[in-house]
Order: sequence, then structure tokens, then C-alpha cells
Amino acid sequence: MDSAKPARHRILIADDSEVCCVLLAMILKKTDHEVRCVFDGAQAVAAVREEPFDLVLLDHDMPKLDGLGALAMIRVLKPGLPVVICSGTITPEQTARFERLGAAQVVKKPVDPLRLRKIVDETVEWHRRQHAAAARETEERTTDAGARGREGATEQRALETPLLTGSSKAARRLTQEFARIRNFKTAAVVEGPVGSGALDIAVALADSQDGVVGLCAAEEVTEDLLANVLAPKRSDLGATKLIVTGSQRLTLDQQAMLDHLLGAHGGGGARSPFRNWRLILCVQGLLGEQAEAGKFDEHLLLRIGAMTVRMPSMEDRRGDLALMGQAILRRIGLGRTELTRGAQDWLEAQTWPRGYREFHRTIEMACPLVGPEKRINEEHLKRARESEPTERGPLFHDLVVESLRETAPIDNTQGVRAS
Repeated sequence: MDSAKPARHRILIADDSEVCCVLLAMILKKTDHEVRCVFDGAQAVAAVREEPFDLVLLDHDMPKLDGLGALAMIRVLKPGLPVVICSGTITPEQTARFERLGAAQVVKKPVDPLRLRKIVDETVEWHRRQHAAAARETEERTTDAGARGREGATEQRALETPLLTGSSKAARRLTQEFARIRNFKTAAVVEGPVGSGALDIAVALADSQDGVVGLCAAEEVTEDLLANVLAPKRSDLGATKLIVTGSQRLTLDQQAMLDHLLGAHGGGGARSPFRNWRLILCVQGLLGEQAEAGKFDEHLLLRIGAMTVRMPSMEDRRGDLALMGQAILRRIGLGRTELTRGAQDWLEAQTWPRGYREFHRTIEMACPLVGPEKRINEEHLKRARESEPTERGPLFHDLVVESLRETAPIDNTQGVRAS
């Protein structure tokens, strides 16, 4: 690339084959793209967290974290970043899973250089147009909210995830709490009513720091699990963030074990294993109420309570639902699909008794119902919501949870549902 000529796009290539990385980089540099290469999925996630890119070119079979796991993490960390899968060993089933997670395209190696350049250019430009359109829509819908709404829109662009989208009082408070604790050192708590989306925020918290993310249910927290998390052999992966779902079900013995670890190591001294471990408790309900009822150790609560995000209910987010819906479409890689004004009004008029998961799944399931115009209307949403309770196919949250459980340093088989 001519050093006097500015780069067209910044591309991240993740492939465990150094030869493939060199060849792909050479192809893209010939058309003035700036390229960075990494050699496993964990490095790809770290690079996306640390640097701005216009597109990620991702292999599937990689050490530490495969393509599916890396894509799941990137989708949470940077929902609007386009990802193209380029792999020579990918099955139709894996292709479907990549598409479910919002891959812009899936191409097989070896790929024709001209085709690769065209895919990269067209994908980046299309996503840029979509981002500009989304920014205009956000500005239009927040203008009436005055200065506070504009501040909310700015925070939304800084922290892209559907639950951090919007300009309501509840959205602003959630965004501020998230920003306050995102650099937590040892333990954090995400608590709220059933269906409030606590797991989404827990994953976003975990991904705001370097390292890998694992997930388990409260029932699986044992000394053996924690020993695996703290094992020296994992230190090369960076800090391990362990998300514990259903933490309101932790027994008093489990709580005492966690309290001992937190107290014994003082939150991250030079020899503390907490330098390479972060704990995030995902709670349905409020830990304070659990402690008052004698079901949660007050001493442990004092240690971790300051680093708490409290999730608002979906009812408190009613005015944000249209923006959240469009953010979900961007997250799953379907930003080209739009919600009509009627669909936006319908979303905000509904109650969502099963919470954020029901809302998210309804929008996902409406996407295949649209025609070539790629516009979701009220009828599409109604049909999707009617069939949502019986849908058994893996959707976004199912795939993210599966990827996180595969990353977790334990062998487990229990199902974990997104809260």
C-alpha cells in the first residue's frame, strides 16, 4: 500500500494459519486496505475490544476460541461490526449457526481474490450506510426528548448493545451504572426482575475487559470449578470472567466459599488469583432482599454490593422498545431489515410478560417472514410472537450461551437460559 495514500478500510484477519493470514492480507493490501492479523479467536476478540475496525475476516477452526465463539463475543462487544467467515472446513450446520449469529457472509477457502475484495468493499459500505441511517433515526426519535435525549443518544453510540439503547430515564440510569462499574476488579452483580436481560449486561461487562468469558449455573459452583478457573495454565488467556447465572440460588456454603476467596486475597494483590479472575453474579431479584430473608450472606454482600447494576423492568423501558428493536436487528447482522413505523408503535404498545428474552426472540423470528423489501410490519411481529413460546430452534441467546459454556473451564451439561 502506498504510504502516502490513506487506507480505505481497517480489516482484522483472524486465522491460525500464518500462510493464510499472509495471503489474505496481501490480497486486501493491494486495494489499499489496512490489515492486522491475529492467530486465534481470543486474540480476535481482544483486538476488537482494543481497536476500531471496519470489518473482521474470521476463520472457524482456531485454538483457544473458535470462530463461533469469537463471533458470539464480537456480536456482544461490537454489535454493528460486520464479520465475514472465511474457512475451508465448515459444514452446512455450522454455516447456519454463523448466520444465526449475524455473520455478514460465509465464504469457503480457497476464495477468489477479486471476489474477496468485492465482498469486503460491499459489506463495509453497506454497513456504513446502515449505521448512518440508524444514527439519523435515533436523532429523530430522541429530538423530542430534549437535551437529555441527545445525551442518551451519545451514550448509546458509545456503548452499543440493545439494552443500553434509548433515552428514557431507565435507559440513562442503566447506562450510567454500567459505565460506573465496567472496570470492576474482582466481583460485580447484575440484578433485576425475571426477564430483565441481566445476562446480556453481564456479558457486556465481562467483555469490557481483556481475557476470556465463561458461564455456569449457580448449582455448578464448586471448589473444583474455581480451582480450574484459577489454574496457572489459563494465565496465557488473560483474565477469566466467570458469569454465574441464577446466583440467587447459591447456597450459604457456596457463598461462604466465595466470601473466603474474596477476603483471603483482598481483591487483587500481587499474588492474588483475582488478578486473572473476575466474578459476575447474575441475579433474579435483589440480593439485599435475599440477605434480609437470611438467604444471602450479608458479609459477602458488603464485599460485592458496591459493584452492582440494577436492571429496570421492560415496562420501565416502554419508550425505548423501538430503538431497542432496531438495535437487535443490527446485533444479529440484519441491520438491512427495518421496522416500519407501525411495527415500532406496536412494539411499544405491548406488554412483555416473559421479558427481554421474549422481546428479542419475537424480533428475530419476524425476520424470516419478511419479503425482499426487508421491512418488518405489525403483522410479522404478531405472527412471530404467537409462535415464539413453542420455537425450539436455536436463536441468538441460545447460541451465545452455548458458546460461553464451551469457553467456561468446566465440563457441564445443564441448560442455562438467558434472563
